Amino acid sequence: MTIFQKMLMTPFLSLTIYTGLILFGLQEYTDNNKEIEGLSEKYLTLLDLSNENLRLFKQIVVQFKDAVLAGERDWVTNTNEFKIQINTNIDRLAASPEILESALISQLRHDFNQYYTNALTLSLVLLKNDREFSTHEKLIHTVEQYSNLTTSHLKHQKEQIKIRLTQAIEHSNHKLNQLLAWGTGIAILLLLIMVSVTTQLSLSTKRSFTQVIDRMKALAEGNPDFSRRLQHPHNDELGYLIHWFNKLSDTLEHDYSKIQKISITDKLTQLSNRTHSDEFLRRQLTDSSENNSQLVIIIADIDHFKSINDRYGHLTGDHVLREFSMILKHCTRVQDFIGRWGGEEFIIVMPDVGLDQAIKNAERLRTTIEQHDFGEAGQVTASFGISFGIEGDTQEGIMKRADLCLYKAKQQGRNQVVVDYRKITD
Repeated sequence: MTIFQKMLMTPFLSLTIYTGLILFGLQEYTDNNKEIEGLSEKYLTLLDLSNENLRLFKQIVVQFKDAVLAGERDWVTNTNEFKIQINTNIDRLAASPEILESALISQLRHDFNQYYTNALTLSLVLLKNDREFSTHEKLIHTVEQYSNLTTSHLKHQKEQIKIRLTQAIEHSNHKLNQLLAWGTGIAILLLLIMVSVTTQLSLSTKRSFTQVIDRMKALAEGNPDFSRRLQHPHNDELGYLIHWFNKLSDTLEHDYSKIQKISITDKLTQLSNRTHSDEFLRRQLTDSSENNSQLVIIIADIDHFKSINDRYGHLTGDHVLREFSMILKHCTRVQDFIGRWGGEEFIIVMPDVGLDQAIKNAERLRTTIEQHDFGEAGQVTASFGISFGIEGDTQEGIMKRADLCLYKAKQQGRNQVVVDYRKITD
């Protein structure tokens, strides 16, 4: 996945999720509105029935009174239509037990019918007996009792419908408020996730680019530390760039190592060259001085090498140099340093060794060389000059003493070891 795709992925997913949330919210809002409309229609119908019952009941009460006062028996009979209508409305109200309690409906029906029966009886009796109220006090009391109960039930029923309607609307609004709160919370969360992921991706990309820039700058400034490799586990453009940058570093490291080796190695003998020998000797002198350790320098020179070149040619002379180098490698310690000082001269730096041991090593080298078969050149000998490091020594000083010893060995007949004993005599 590319960096561009990664940067688009989080906003795209957030937008997709939020779009889904908005669509879900719109659907919920639509359903909620339909639910409220349905509730309003249902509850308003029940309220209309409740109001109609109150109105009809009041008409029945008034008509009973008017019929008695006016002496109209037919008015009493006409109230039966109102009674039938009220009972019909009560049946319709009873069809919604989730809104109106069945016990309330049953009590209303009972008390209303009791009222009507007793009121009808009272009215007919009064019309027949010329409105003698004093003889029917008990019946009058019963009618008034059921009238009050019926009125109370009707009003309570109406209030209960209003309360249930209010509760239903509040419940619906609560659902909408919850949906709005969840939507807002999710929107904020998605925004925070989008900002966080985008920021992390940007910082990660910036860090990786900074690594590449720093490494390129270091290489451009000549820092040959190729051991560091850039890390970027993601398979994107930057990961591809870092992968090939590391490949380039591998190639540069190989080439640099090769060039470095060439720059410090004598091509013919594969020993360290003069430049490397100088640097190594300088470092050893410093270490020897700081650690108060012993240091011995041996300079070896092939005797009559010019005559070998003149007599057998330079190819044979090169062969002698290579064989001579092999003998030096085989007859010295691992920690000893061997370099070609120039021409047929070689240097051996021996750290942490006593003078006696160094002389023995030099003698063993001289003997081995003398006994070695150099092919066409036959027997070859070498002269050795040895100097021992002293306090406050310099590279020039120790090399000059070793060189003077080599010169004495040449003067005294060659094929011998001459030692500078200044360390002992001082």
